[in-house]
Amino acid sequence: MSEREARLYLSVVTEPGDPQIAAAVQQRGAEDAWRHLVDATASDASTLASVRTRAERAAQILERASSIDARFIIPGDPEWPTQLADLDGPASISEQTGAPLGLWIAGTGNLAELTDAAVTIVGTRACTSYGETAATELAADLSNAGYTVISGGAYGIDAAAHRGAMARRTPTIAVMASGIDTPHPPSHSTMFRRIAERGLVISELPPGEFPTRTRFLARNRVLAALSQGTLLIEAAPRSGARHTVEWADALGRAVMAVPGPVTSSQSHTPHQLISQGVARLVTSAHAVMDNLAATAPSPAVPPKSAPSWERISNPAPSTPATSPQTAATQGQTIGP
Repeated sequence: MSEREARLYLSVVTEPGDPQIAAAVQQRGAEDAWRHLVDATASDASTLASVRTRAERAAQILERASSIDARFIIPGDPEWPTQLADLDGPASISEQTGAPLGLWIAGTGNLAELTDAAVTIVGTRACTSYGETAATELAADLSNAGYTVISGGAYGIDAAAHRGAMARRTPTIAVMASGIDTPHPPSHSTMFRRIAERGLVISELPPGEFPTRTRFLARNRVLAALSQGTLLIEAAPRSGARHTVEWADALGRAVMAVPGPVTSSQSHTPHQLISQGVARLVTSAHAVMDNLAATAPSPAVPPKSAPSWERISNPAPSTPATSPQTAATQGQTIGP
């Protein structure tokens, strides 16, 4: 069994971010970790049968991936972002840790190249018109300056960030908490197809898998690790976007937040992180780039024009936005 096959099997039968699997792969390598998993379940007939049944799905998954022109990459491949190895360092957050076993990718971009100079933008799904404008225009200015915008494809801030980036020069990346062929939310299927036309849609999960709460949490560590910094735009006290910020901070990435109206509950988490010194206050793409400069290389292509968005230094009234609902080869396609 090759390392690629072992990582494929492990990704099919285990959950992303499993600390025991991550430790086993780090200490023993993927091939030995797979053999150890099979041996450890040998004494329990039902568990062993379940593992083998799921592993037998690998061939079907490869066929499904081939049908959508997807590819499976692993550490050591030319397209693998080396910065993901940072995930093997910090302690677990929400009982999850470790670099991905592999990544399923759909799209025309090169993941390693696109993440050389990148920023992750996250925030609430229930964004205000102020937050939507901030995400769209900041993403557009950063994209125009040559930075790849990475987000999670959700409603609200995520979708606004993707749209802003797609309107400009640099491709965007969507990191999924489901299989790349089972988009979530389903109403964003068209947006994901547009993203893949120039950029990438990626996931740790094999094709055909659906999102769960723990998979969203596991996805957040990848969002944080792929870029040189995370920008938070609007988040209520218990927002899941804060989890991505926690990972970015643990990984030593730049953490930034856009201030918002004091009358909006969605300003709570950005303001709290700024006041605690966890996040740097930013109000323009220039400020974001200044904060990224310590960790991110300059984009290979200079911007056509300087980012000009300064509108958020003079906030507009906070009003709800219209729902976005309405408005196992190396760098090759997987297949037989």
